[in-house]
Amino acid sequence: MGLEDHYRGLFAQAGAALESLTAESDQLAEFTSVHNIANELETLVRAVNNRPELVVYEHALQEFQFSLYAAAGGSYRHAHISLRLCFELFSAGVLFSAHEIKLRNWLSGAENSDVNWGQITHPETGIFSTFFVRSFNSELSSSAKQYQVVALKVYRECSEFVHGNVQTHGSIGRPIEYNADLLRGWADRVKAARICIIFAFAGRYLALLENTRRNQIESIMTENLGHLPAVRAAYS
Repeated sequence: MGLEDHYRGLFAQAGAALESLTAESDQLAEFTSVHNIANELETLVRAVNNRPELVVYEHALQEFQFSLYAAAGGSYRHAHISLRLCFELFSAGVLFSAHEIKLRNWLSGAENSDVNWGQITHPETGIFSTFFVRSFNSELSSSAKQYQVVALKVYRECSEFVHGNVQTHGSIGRPIEYNADLLRGWADRVKAARICIIFAFAGRYLALLENTRRNQIESIMTENLGHLPAVRAAYS
């Protein structure tokens, strides 16, 4: 098989996976709801587009688009890989926002400046720690631990696809193929990562945003975190 035919075959498999997805109304509705999360994430980023860590969030948004693209075409492993990186970058941006030296080192590609999930989720100083959230929004700090649990779980589950654990493989011999179960699992993990990102943004920025910027994200905050008194108070 020639080079062009080889890659046209792969694109054909991805196209067939998309056709199978669009033929199932329930799965298509689920995928559409996840696709629309991109708009939410972009709205969050626009609200902090005057911040030096903006570039990190822009890279995270790009990875989310890759995750959507891969999932639509039946490449679920790569959908999870990009989802994990998206989540990691959003979380790193929040951490960098409080440590500009770390941000500057990361942007310059300095040695030992890699994004570190252990630092991001450190129980005492990470972005879901009581200490970190209390530093920017004391009223939200008591809720931080529950989102830490979710964040660790979704990252671990995405990592299973990175490391190739046996349950992450589809059928042998056809790596690009529609699989409703794998698609559904990916969608669930996107939603779990999303709620953690929204909480991390609330904990870091909500109390400090000027009114115009805070109002830009009102519907996102109230629809997802409206059960928290601090969020309700911010928009009362």
